[in-house]
Amino acid sequence: MKKDYTFIYRVYKKCGEMLLSAENRYSQQKEISVRLDNVTIRRAFSIIEESSDYVFLVADDVSASLNRHVTFECNKEPITRVLDALFHKTDLEYRVMDRQVAVYRDKQEASPMSVSSQQPEDIVIRGKVVDATNKPLIGVSIQVKGTTQGSVTDMDGNFVLSLK
Repeated sequence: MKKDYTFIYRVYKKCGEMLLSAENRYSQQKEISVRLDNVTIRRAFSIIEESSDYVFLVADDVSASLNRHVTFECNKEPITRVLDALFHKTDLEYRVMDRQVAVYRDKQEASPMSVSSQQPEDIVIRGKVVDATNKPLIGVSIQVKGTTQGSVTDMDGNFVLSLK
């Protein structure tokens, strides 16, 4: 007896499309309310992570810029507006990918060389994956969406991801 799986496949496919669609719109729909009073950008990342589902992934060459102090308040703003305010008058840039925010140095701003003479540099992102109780998760796969670039967390939940 041959079964017709066409209906099940259509339902499965539609659910997948709806899930992908909802995931891609997360950063536009999620609103953040936060008050930052003379805190470092590094501390601001922690505050935003605590009050939302966002996780910050920071490139190695950005550490010194994270000690800059900021003060601002926002009420029900999208993450892009919060980050624009946070990085105002810095050489930092960001990229929001679903619930992850990659932070890196703006190479154009930092270097006066012409665009044609610049060599593309790798962006190295280090991070730690933890569960809701802040325990490290071992063997979690991290992959850059739409590419084959990825990494796996170690015994302490740490990972290193090189973007080219």
